[in-house]
Amino acid sequence: GRTALHYASAQGHAEVIGILLEAGADIDAVDEDGWTALHVAADCGHIDVLMLLVNDGADLNAAVGSSTSKCGCAGGS
Repeated sequence: GRTALHYASAQGHAEVIGILLEAGADIDAVDEDGWTALHVAADCGHIDVLMLLVNDGADLNAAVGSSTSKCGCAGGS
């Protein structure tokens, strides 16, 4: 399923993401569709979050398992 990092990335909450990463959140965790928080941030257009994740070492080569958008309702499926 989706992690707190996925939800924070979808909503553009950079400060929350920083806290989660400091607490040891897995920056490259994938959801049920193979999306990482980096994919979600890029899809939702949150450039500040995208840059934060990149600067903290997110895998830029992670493949996406599904092309379904993760924006809109962060509750998603």
